[in-house]
Amino acid sequence: MNDLCTQFKEKGYLEFRGLFSRAEVDELLDAIKNAKQCETGRGRLDDKGLVFNHNLYFYNSRIQAIVSQKKIVDLLTPLAGPDIWIRWDQLVTKLPGGVEFPWHQDNGYNGLKDEHFQFWIALSESNPENGGLWLSPGSHKNGVVPHKWVGQHKVVECNIEQEVPISATRGDAVLFSSMMMHRTKTNKSDVPRLAYVIEYMSTKDYDPKIKAPFFMVAKNGVSMPGFVDTYPGMESFFNHFKYGQTLIQRAAHKIKQIIHPTA
Repeated sequence: MNDLCTQFKEKGYLEFRGLFSRAEVDELLDAIKNAKQCETGRGRLDDKGLVFNHNLYFYNSRIQAIVSQKKIVDLLTPLAGPDIWIRWDQLVTKLPGGVEFPWHQDNGYNGLKDEHFQFWIALSESNPENGGLWLSPGSHKNGVVPHKWVGQHKVVECNIEQEVPISATRGDAVLFSSMMMHRTKTNKSDVPRLAYVIEYMSTKDYDPKIKAPFFMVAKNGVSMPGFVDTYPGMESFFNHFKYGQTLIQRAAHKIKQIIHPTA
């Protein structure tokens, strides 16, 4: 595991071939299909032949069990720490002819100041021909870089020094830093490409845009799934300062919660 941590620190990503069996992928796809029948969010970044469905885990207990299972927690804890929650998930569908998603960092979109961890699962074959994932090794070391809006997307405003395609079969997984520059190209094949991405975050870090309840995945390095109303990073004054909330504003919010707990 130390070797994996060293590799992640240097390259910014790890590949896990055959992490999920065919049966496990089928189970995940079926759970996602059932979750999509609920009122899940559609992505504001949807584009021609590029479709995002997010917050699927909220609506399906089977997804909750899958994303918090031991083998995922064991891979995450050396990097994210022993206490982990999920801030986001999304099914990404790139149909035949689906357009490129340009170079970006996930922090460039969500505005977060802390690194979190993208767990990308191939639900179909993924390769350069069908619009698969490309990464820029080592780019996570640069921190958050400036982005600009180009059409539907935010694009990094710097040169990409190195890029590698990730070819994957169903059940393969890639774990990469949210600071990693990545993209997908146009799907030039005649079949859809599907991937499921879960965004894991240490409970010591904070996302001011995600509201309760929060889905906890692990505590003390052990899978312990369940929804909670708060987490340590949310209670940290330092974290609130990072996002421009003053001590007075935070104290006023806490008093309001005490007086009107359901507000």
